[in-house]
Amino acid sequence: MTAFDIDPSRVQMLNSGQSPIRDAGVNALLRTGNLELHATIEPAEGFSDADLVVVATPDDVVIVNRINLDLADIAEKVCSRDIFSED
Repeated sequence: MTAFDIDPSRVQMLNSGQSPIRDAGVNALLRTGNLELHATIEPAEGFSDADLVVVATPDDVVIVNRINLDLADIAEKVCSRDIFSED
């Protein structure tokens, strides 16, 4: 599984087995080492071979009253380019 993030510090945390989010289940899963996970800041590496793209949004949407869809936009552009390329 490949994770993509625009923040290099979160990518580094994931690649070292630490979760950048507060979730006991995710932390436990990362600690076991039974998850084949690689994180990257490169969109093409994160999306080009993906069968499924999940875009996580912050849970403070109610507080800021908007959803940041930057990652969704990047995913759509990279996935579309890969799917519709004329190789």
